[in-house]
Amino acid sequence: MDGTPASRTGAFETLHDLLDTFADLGERPLVIRYRPEGAETWTYGEVTAAAERLAAGLMAQGLAPGDPVALLAEARAEWIIACLAALRAGAVVVPLDVQFGGETLEHVLRDAAPRYLFTVSGQLQRLPVGVSAKRVLLDAPEGAEGGWRTLAAEPRAPWPRGGPETGAALFYTSGTTGPPKGVPLTQRNLAFQLNTLVRTGIVGPADRVLLPLPLHHVYPFVMGMLAPMAFGVPIILPQSL
Repeated sequence: MDGTPASRTGAFETLHDLLDTFADLGERPLVIRYRPEGAETWTYGEVTAAAERLAAGLMAQGLAPGDPVALLAEARAEWIIACLAALRAGAVVVPLDVQFGGETLEHVLRDAAPRYLFTVSGQLQRLPVGVSAKRVLLDAPEGAEGGWRTLAAEPRAPWPRGGPETGAALFYTSGTTGPPKGVPLTQRNLAFQLNTLVRTGIVGPADRVLLPLPLHHVYPFVMGMLAPMAFGVPIILPQSL
């Protein structure tokens, strides 16, 4: 399609409004991830379908609006799918730094108390004992036990839709003293930033956005991931920094 869809006018009240616009973009690339074996591409339609099936599965397993869902992995298409699934289910996403030390990671997981923890196999041995979050692997082969695809279920409308003041994300600061502290952001906080960007018209339909930064900081989460989606353009994930 050419041009920016009419729905992308910078009038998002919540991230649910953003997710609703993905249907306009079906076959356009959303994530292009470069790997040693070549580029892997996911379209808006593919990401939407995967995220909504995962959201339905999480809800069927008892995930309720407002429940925290943590993500501990490097930037990848599956990370984005899990994040969007959590948002679609009305959960609060908790992006975590893969370089957290053991004590810090334990503190953050106990403080956030996530219902689910999406991670990769290389991180499993670092997870502290006694954290009750259900582990879900983003890098598990299709059909493998414990993988994110095994949670998929048939979506059933309507989706939970919180208001602008509903919690959307919880980011943990590295801080200079003491353990990291959680900083909550509402749907309004994130939607305001997207609306401001869209209204500038700074990105065109033929543009692409390179995202070399990890997604546990607010800036790459908003500017590197959500903003390209608001413009309807692809996100490029490089093989390495």
